[in-house]
Amino acid sequence: RMFSMMRGPGRPVSGRNLTDSMLGGDDIPDKLLEDWELDMLLNRNWQPRRIVVSEDIIAFAFRGHNCQLDHIPLAEVQIVKEMNASSGYIADNSGSTRLPNVLQIVTEPEGFNSGRIYYISAPSNEELTSIMEKLKKYVQIARNKVQTRTLYHRVQMQVRYYYESNVCQVVVALIIAANFGCTIVESQYVDQMTDHNGNRTPLAVLLAQLNLAFTIIFTVELGINAFANWMHPFIYNIWSQLDIVVVVVSLASIGLANQDTGVVRILRAFRILRLFGRVPALRKVMESLRMAIAPVVNVFLILFLLMAIFSVIATVYFGDEAPEH
Repeated sequence: RMFSMMRGPGRPVSGRNLTDSMLGGDDIPDKLLEDWELDMLLNRNWQPRRIVVSEDIIAFAFRGHNCQLDHIPLAEVQIVKEMNASSGYIADNSGSTRLPNVLQIVTEPEGFNSGRIYYISAPSNEELTSIMEKLKKYVQIARNKVQTRTLYHRVQMQVRYYYESNVCQVVVALIIAANFGCTIVESQYVDQMTDHNGNRTPLAVLLAQLNLAFTIIFTVELGINAFANWMHPFIYNIWSQLDIVVVVVSLASIGLANQDTGVVRILRAFRILRLFGRVPALRKVMESLRMAIAPVVNVFLILFLLMAIFSVIATVYFGDEAPEH
């Protein structure tokens, strides 16, 4: 992940890959079972972290932040135990072993975290015991849930895992960018789409075929997204709603291809908006802009009121000098 974890004494595990670092991390889940502020051993240093537990994962973030730095699927936790003198030493850069009130979480070697071992320190032994008991309970519930899942849910989880992977999202983002590039080319050479006889040129035919291919890819991708996140996570996600609108517009543009090319080009240009839902960094910018709308409106309202007040004052004192204004 963004920082290196410890696979064991003195064995750092490489963090998140370059693509993941560029795109940013996911947000902390909305429905939380637990929310703690504890210390974790990271790069041989104890660092403060926000540790939250949802129905499916244990997520880690900076304190006061909602962006995940790392997470562990609960069903892939093998061992949750308290470290003691017989467990071995955990040496940090200060030379301290810090065994009291330290919790060890061991993950599955073939799972999402590749057998990574996490060390968490609690302020007191009582709190450590409470955290350990809760984690064991949540892990058992998650494992029971996985065992009772139907074939449909197992396939859905597998599809969601691959669909939400960084590789898949980067590929989709590149396809969206390539489609926008074709739209730019079509707009630039709009006067070369037909010859003197009114027939479509080879460039126009190529762009039409590419547009059809992009539309099919976007439709299939939307179907995969719907299957992987059905139903509430898909329907109530604003970016999924944007994808639906863009795909419907793309399908409609195929029917309008021979009627109004100007309208078609405008409709195709909106496909680039899907890029905001694929790149977390851009998505956060859009969310920030959305959250800034209300404060900016309030500022404009204050400016309007101040201008109205001074307009009244100016009219009262200087209205007789220029009555026409």
